[in-house]
Parts: sequence; C-alpha cells; structure tokens
Amino acid sequence: MGRRGRGMFADQLAGCTEESAAGMSFEYSNSWLQDPKAQPVSLALPLREEPYESRSG
Repeated sequence: MGRRGRGMFADQLAGCTEESAAGMSFEYSNSWLQDPKAQPVSLALPLREEPYESRSG
C-alpha cells in the first residue's frame, strides 16, 4: 500500500488521493458529490463518482 491523502475544499472533505506502485488515484467523497454547492477541485477533475486514475509509466 502506498501513501494516502485527503483533499479538502473550504474545510470540507472533497476526496481522497492514493499513491501506489501502479500510479495515482483521486476519488471524490460521496458527501462532497451530494452537496449541491460542491465544485470540482480542478478543471481537470470534473465531479463524478468514478475515481480518476493515472498509471505510472
């Protein structure tokens, strides 16, 4: 297992990141996705339920 981190936005948990030998991932928290005021943490990471994954190369 690799390193993990929490992504905060305006003092609320927006999602979690995880680094592993395979690469990096980011997943929005369910509570963030259900908040009507939720915003993407980045233009490259629009709100969605599926995790974003980046493979090491």
